Amino acid sequence: MANKIIVCQTGARHRYLIPQVLEQSGMLYRLYTDTTAYSSLGKFASFLNKYFRAPNSVKRLTLRIPNIPLNKLFTTDRLFVKKLIKGLFKKDSLSLRYLHYTGFAKKCIAWGVGDADCIYSMYIENIEFLKYAKSKGLKIVVDIYETPMTYKYLLEELDNHPEYGFLSSQKESYSYSHEVRMHYMEDLLKLADYYTVPSQFVIKSMKEFRNFDENKVLSIANALPAGTEHS
Repeated sequence: MANKIIVCQTGARHRYLIPQVLEQSGMLYRLYTDTTAYSSLGKFASFLNKYFRAPNSVKRLTLRIPNIPLNKLFTTDRLFVKKLIKGLFKKDSLSLRYLHYTGFAKKCIAWGVGDADCIYSMYIENIEFLKYAKSKGLKIVVDIYETPMTYKYLLEELDNHPEYGFLSSQKESYSYSHEVRMHYMEDLLKLADYYTVPSQFVIKSMKEFRNFDENKVLSIANALPAGTEHS
């Protein structure tokens, strides 16, 4: 059983619930994440919010508070800066979408794995770091929080239902997201030692991937420490 777990996630997904639950159970080793209220940009955002009328985008950064001991928090602005620079040239592009999922993997590798024995990661994020951790002998648990085919289904809905025409501007964005996800899914499924999934529907949709192994599936109830609940 894993006792020292590194959670690796982009943004404040689940409001940092996973690292908080692991910390409460004494199993959190570190949290690797991008911009938070404690990173350089997060602190600058707090300054702006305190003394000026900051826009909502700035205020949101000040709310990224993981609520774990700061000595376990490893936070970087690398992804934010890269996306900001690339976004100046094109607001939405395939390369920008790839960047979103891979943008601070090198920083995670630089942080290393210390004495950890497991990585808990969100979907296809920072897969190069997962490969690095696997090479060091760590177990890899991946949170597959929705069907991998989500964006494909959305595109089909837009094509088959004219009443959704007002969402047609999203087709390119959905297409990018689907392409990036498909690029990594087979490698991810093979790399992971376990997957956490939310439903039988997700499991069924994953069976079309040749590297999917149903024996690796953990239910949320089994994945969380005893005495905790998932909402």
